[in-house]
Order: sequence, then structure tokens, then C-alpha cells
Amino acid sequence: MRVISILNRKGGVGKTTTTVNLAAIFAQQGQRVLVVDIDSQANASTYLGIYRVKEYTTYEMLCKNADMSEVIRPTGIYGIDLCPSGLDLDQANLELASIIAKEYRLKKQLAVVADKYDYVFIDCPAERSNLTINALAASDYAVLPCEPTEFGVDAMIAMHKFAIKVKSEVNLNLCIAGFVFTKKKRTAIHREYAKHLREKLTDYHFFISEVRDAAAVDKSLNAHKPLIMTAPKDKVTQDYKRVAKEFVRIMAEREGEYEIKGFSELLNEPEVEN
Repeated sequence: MRVISILNRKGGVGKTTTTVNLAAIFAQQGQRVLVVDIDSQANASTYLGIYRVKEYTTYEMLCKNADMSEVIRPTGIYGIDLCPSGLDLDQANLELASIIAKEYRLKKQLAVVADKYDYVFIDCPAERSNLTINALAASDYAVLPCEPTEFGVDAMIAMHKFAIKVKSEVNLNLCIAGFVFTKKKRTAIHREYAKHLREKLTDYHFFISEVRDAAAVDKSLNAHKPLIMTAPKDKVTQDYKRVAKEFVRIMAEREGEYEIKGFSELLNEPEVEN
């Protein structure tokens, strides 16, 4: 089982959209996928059609010793289950502070269901907190979506430094896969700024693939279904497929494999023109 955290310090950069749509693309390839929502805004849960949960949520799992198997719910989307968030999760950061080995709570819970899933995608809060530390402590990879704007990049760099700190102190196995430009507009400003950042920030890894700003994303959110279901041929859906392909290749290179098993259909899928 591989665990991936999707995070950024700034909200509204496409973090949840990236989490859900990468999860859906992986599930489409026959992977057993779990989405874990540890953001109190519960956007990933809402996106997947599960909200206002009255039963156990990730709060009870992290702070009240509820078993993860009691929290997981089917989404009705083939191959994807969900650990939903709830409003109580905003208390978790403070409550975790008083728990021994607090940074490993999520990792221990994931070990219980490790044989049931191939991939876990964690939608993190837009903050450097005990919840984010839990996610990074449990993860094999971290992906940082980022808008090509000055404010977006400042938040990106701040979260990257935080992830490096967690890696050095808590989880040496963590690989920071890189930054993905999201919500990129077809304007000269966005295009030139993205180019400038790639040239200037040479110490950081940027995905070659970028995700455009598109109305299809809002329609997908409103339908509570991922883009491959609501707009399979849309250009933004193809963007996310390119990101998924690139990420699979990053994993293969890091793990010393020629190819990660189970993704031949995706990797051999012909490219659609931008």
C-alpha cells in the first residue's frame, strides 16, 4: 500500500480537486483506493457525496480511538472508499497535542487496513498542524498543488519547508514528489510566471504536467463525482491524467522499478492534444 499526501498551506489551490481526481484515475486503473479527509472543511468528503456525517469520522479515529474500519464508507464510485471528515475535526489539532506519539496516530490506523487498499490519498488541511504532521508521517509521497501566482508560491515554499522538516524528524521514507501547477489560466501572466518559477526555483521539483482552470471542475464538484465521470473528454480531465502518468513514473523511478504494476493502460493511453 502506498500513501500519498496532497497538501499546500494556501486554500483554494485545487488541493481537494487534485486528491479526488488522482484517486479516481487510479481507481479506474483497477487500484483499490482509499481517500482520507483530514480537513475540517470536509471538502473531499462533500466532493465524493458524503457530508454531514453523524457517525464516526476521522476525528473519532484520530482522537477517540475509533477503529479505521468503523470510519470507512463506500462512496458509490467504483474502487474508492472514504474516511470522511466532520466539523469536530477542527478540535483535533489541540487534542492531538496531549496524546503520546501523536504524530503516528494515522499511520497506526492505516496499518489496520493495509491489506485492503493499494493506494491511500490524504486530503490535508491548508495549515502546518498536528493533522498535517500525521499525514506526512504516514505517507510515502507528498504532492503539492500550487497556483502560478505570487501568493500561491509563497504558501507552497512554506509547506515544502514544513514537509522537509517532518521528513527529517519523523518520516525519513517520505518522498516529496513535487509541485503541480493547478488552476492555470490561459493568460500571459500565468504562463510567464510559471515559466519564471521553473527557471528560478531550481532546487524544487515541478511536474511537467499542469492543470488548467476550467468550468468542468465546478460541474464535477456540484455533481459530487470526479472528472472522469462527469467530463471524461474535457481538457482538464486529460490534464489530470497526465499528472497521474507522471506521478506513476516518479514512483517507479524512486522505487527502482521499470514500471509500477497496474498502470499499463494509463501509461499507454494516447495523448490528447491540448
